[in-house]
Amino acid sequence: MTDKKLDHYLNLNVVFHDAPTTMHACLAEYPEYTDCLANMESFIHSRRANEKTKHYWLQRHRSWNADAYRQQLNAHGIACILYDTPDYPQWLAHIYHPPLILYCKGNPGTLHHRLFAVVGTRHPSMYGIQATQSLCADLSAHFTLVSGLALGVDAHVHQTALQHNTPTIGVLAIGLDDIYPKKNSRIAEAMLETGAWVSEQPLGIPAIPYRFPQRNRIISGLCEGLLVTQAGHASGAVITAHLALEQNRNVYAVPGPINSEKSIGTHQLIQDGAKLVHHSADILSDYLEFPDKRVEHASTEPTRKPVDLSTDEAHILSCMGMDTILSLDELCEKTSIPISSLLHYISLLEIKSWIKKTETGHYIRCSSLAGS
Repeated sequence: MTDKKLDHYLNLNVVFHDAPTTMHACLAEYPEYTDCLANMESFIHSRRANEKTKHYWLQRHRSWNADAYRQQLNAHGIACILYDTPDYPQWLAHIYHPPLILYCKGNPGTLHHRLFAVVGTRHPSMYGIQATQSLCADLSAHFTLVSGLALGVDAHVHQTALQHNTPTIGVLAIGLDDIYPKKNSRIAEAMLETGAWVSEQPLGIPAIPYRFPQRNRIISGLCEGLLVTQAGHASGAVITAHLALEQNRNVYAVPGPINSEKSIGTHQLIQDGAKLVHHSADILSDYLEFPDKRVEHASTEPTRKPVDLSTDEAHILSCMGMDTILSLDELCEKTSIPISSLLHYISLLEIKSWIKKTETGHYIRCSSLAGS
C-alpha cells in the first residue's frame, strides 16, 4: 500500500464520511489521488445534494492536511484498513458500498477471525439479559463476537466475551478518538487488550442518530450470521437484522413473552424467516460439524474458568465469601492490597461480573456467575 493510496482514501473518507455512495462514485471517477484533489471541488458542485451538504464537503476538503491527519491517527494508536487490500475483512468486502476505510483500534487481526454478530435492545429485561449472556457464553467458544458497544444487549455481549477470556469487536458510529456512550468506557477499554473497536467515521465525528443505521451495515457485513436476542418494534437491532438479510447472512432471533413489547421485534423477524433460537445448538449446528448435528443445551448461566483472573483478582475473590457484603475498607484489610491498586482490580472484577457494587457502596461476589 502506497502513501498516496492511503492519503487518497483518507481524503475521500474525511470529506464524504456520511455518504458511502458518493465516496465510491468519486473514487471511480478519479482513481488517482492527484486528479482527485485537483477536481474535488468541481465533483462536489456536480453532485445532487443540498447546498448545506455541499458546503460541508467543501469545508472538509479545503481544510484537508494528509500529514497532520496521519499524525493524529498515530497519536491515538489507530490503524487504517483499506478496501481492496489483503487486510480488509473478506465478508465485509462483498456488501453494497463497503467502507473504503475501516479505522481500527486494538487488534486488527481479530477482523480475520470467524465473526458472529449479536445485537438487541438498549433496555433489555432480565430475560433478555440472561438469554444474551447464556447464548454468548456458548457462541464465544467458536466465534469472535461483534456488537455495537451500545447500552443494553450490546454491552452484555461484549462483557460476556470478556468474562470468557475471548476477544470481541465493537463497531462504533463515531470517530475512534472518543467512545460512546461514556457509560461503556470501562468495557470498551478492556476490549482493546485482545479485541478491537472499528469505525468508518473519521476522527472527531460525534454520535448523531442517522449514523447508527449506517454503522449497522458494518456490524452485519463483518459477520457470518447475526442473532437478535431481544428487540422492540422497528428498533436498531431489527434494522441491523434486515441489513443482514439483504447481505445474504443467516439471521436468528430469540422468542420472548407474547405480552412484552421488547419481544415484538424478534417475533416479527421469526415470522419473516429468521431462525428461532431456543439454545445455542440452533445456531452452532449451521456452522459446525457435530456427530448428531446438535450440541448440549446452553446452560441458563454461563460457566467460567479461573483463567480469566489475574493472581490479585483471584486473591480478592478468595477473601470474599459468597454471601458476604464488604466495604472497601474491609476489603483492603482482608486482602492487604493498597487501596489504589484494590480499586483498579475491583473495576476489572466488576467488568468481568465477578463482583458487583450494592446501592450502599459495598461489594458482593456474584454467585450466579462465579465459577471458581
